[in-house]
Amino acid sequence: MEIRRGYQHFSEFKLSETTKEESDKGPVTLFSMIPLKDVKLRKVKKNPGKSHLGPYLGMMGLASAMSAIDAVKRKKAESFANYLEPSGSLSMSYLPDTNAYDPNFLDNPDLKTARNKTVITLPGFLGTIIQPSTASELKKEINQHFKDTHPGVDATITLTQIRNLKKSLGKIGLSNNLELSSIAFAYVYLEKLIIKNFVNRANRKLIGAICLLLAAKVNDPKETDYSKLLETVERELEVSRKDVYANEFSVYSALEFNLFLPLREVAPHLNRLANMKDNDFESEP
Repeated sequence: MEIRRGYQHFSEFKLSETTKEESDKGPVTLFSMIPLKDVKLRKVKKNPGKSHLGPYLGMMGLASAMSAIDAVKRKKAESFANYLEPSGSLSMSYLPDTNAYDPNFLDNPDLKTARNKTVITLPGFLGTIIQPSTASELKKEINQHFKDTHPGVDATITLTQIRNLKKSLGKIGLSNNLELSSIAFAYVYLEKLIIKNFVNRANRKLIGAICLLLAAKVNDPKETDYSKLLETVERELEVSRKDVYANEFSVYSALEFNLFLPLREVAPHLNRLANMKDNDFESEP
C-alpha cells in the first residue's frame, strides 16, 4: 500500500501465486479508491456573557429568567477585604499574637464593687473597708472604672450596657432552647466586636442579635426555628428581623469569617452560664 499526500489514496492488492494457480480465470486484482478530503476543524468561540440555556428558556417562556441570570453574571462583586487584617502566619518571622482574645479582659466577673475602699494592713491582719454607696453611685463608678481601663472601646458604650445585653441574649437563647455553648459563642462574638470598636451604644442590640443568630447556626446541633428566635429578638431587644438579615454578612466579615472558636475562648463563658440561675438573666435597671 502506498500513500502520497495531495493525491487520492490508492491501494492495490495482488493475490499470491498460489491463488493465481487455483483460479481458472487468471490473476485477480482488487482496487480500493478512497477520496482525499482536507477537512479543517473550526473552533467554536464561546460567549462567556451568554448562557447556553437561552434557547431552552425562550421556548418555555422564561426569557425574563434568562435576563436575570445574565444580570447576576455581570454584577460586580462586593469586596470585604477592608474588614480583614493580615495575620502574618505565613511569614518566616511569624510570632504568636500576644493580643489574643481574653475572656476576662472586657467583662471581668470579679468587678462588682466600687473603687472607693480602704485597705487596712496590720501585722497579721489585712482588712478592707468599703464605703456604703447607692446602686446608682455604684453603677456610675463601675462604668467609669471600665472606661479608664478600656480606652480602646467606644466611649458611648458602658460595662452595664454590655452586661445587660449579654443577659438579654442568654434569656432569649434559653427561651428558644438553645445550647448554653451557643450562648457562650454569641458572647465571644460580641466581645470580640466590642474590642474591635465595631459596637457602640446605638447598634449594640442589633449586633448582639446577629451574634446570637450566627452562634445558633454554627454551634447548635438541634434544628432551630430561626423565625421563632427572631420573633423573640424583636420582642426582647426591639430589633427587626429585616435589620438582622441586612447586617448579618457585615458582622460575619467583621469576625474575619471565623465562627469556629477554640475551647479556651468559650469555656469561661460556658462555666459562668452553667452557674447562673434564671433570675440572673434579668437586666439591671
